Amino acid sequence: MKNLLLGLFAVATLAASAADVTDAGIRVARFKGDREAALSFTLDDGWEDNATVAAPLFDRYGFHVTFFLVPGRIPLDDREKPAHDYGKISWARWKQIAQAGHEIGNHTLHHQGLRKLDDAAVRAEIDGGRQLIAEQIGVTPVSFAYPGNGRDDRLRKFVYAQHAVAREYESGYGGAKFTTEKANGLVASALQQKRWMVSMLHAITNGYAAFPNAGMLEEHLKYVQPLQARLWVDTFGNVGRYVKERDAAKLDVQRDATSATITLTTGLDANLFNVPLTVVIEHVTAASAEAQRAGAAVPLPVTIEADRLLVELMPGAIPVTVRWRTR
Repeated sequence: MKNLLLGLFAVATLAASAADVTDAGIRVARFKGDREAALSFTLDDGWEDNATVAAPLFDRYGFHVTFFLVPGRIPLDDREKPAHDYGKISWARWKQIAQAGHEIGNHTLHHQGLRKLDDAAVRAEIDGGRQLIAEQIGVTPVSFAYPGNGRDDRLRKFVYAQHAVAREYESGYGGAKFTTEKANGLVASALQQKRWMVSMLHAITNGYAAFPNAGMLEEHLKYVQPLQARLWVDTFGNVGRYVKERDAAKLDVQRDATSATITLTTGLDANLFNVPLTVVIEHVTAASAEAQRAGAAVPLPVTIEADRLLVELMPGAIPVTVRWRTR
């Protein structure tokens, strides 16, 4: 059967959307690594324990998360604000957290209700927050969270003019009645539905919507950690951009029995949308494989699985050739 399929694929040329090429045996994975679902932890407002409790905890479990900060409230020195306030942690500490691999997202300059503001004030809140984060962290934010989750089409016009992705839906974590079992159930549901889940947290131990006890979040992370073969856990910006790139992806493919030349394009702004997509080459039983972008000296990594190859490709007009040796 596999020989017959390879014969059908011989010297095949395809130009279609990513979804359309699934039946031809080459496709863009729904999520990175061809995982079933994705999870992004997002923490709003910059509460003190986000830096002192949450960041070290996520580091311990190897998860990169997104902190949506209100930059107009952030001091230069931790001692400038009272304990347990949001906005107490200094820029220097947030920069360290970003350098550890976490994302700093924009939650507006002062956390005002945007729908009550005129266009000029909305622009000042959104753009002012983005600019201040870029200046202090050294990385321009690609992600945005609406204050109070208040959003409409007028606000989206200003947000998406400067950001690649914005949080349009979320699953709330925390509060007096929250349980680890509820958090675990939300993740289990996301896996069952094969979707991207976005969790929204605020304070962890002291502050708005804090967890009933300090160990609850860690117990949840213990549940999530062994699911990573099926569940992609990454920042909101990385998963959100992957999803947009995936949905816009177009593949041009030439394939024979032992190679495939793939051109992957999206038409999106490469300055914002620069997350590699997982391309899956199915119906391959390979002993070895290699991938090379035309004109590049360094080969691309290829993952060999039982009957397929996985290649991480950055969208662009330059083709990549994957070659394999069958067993």
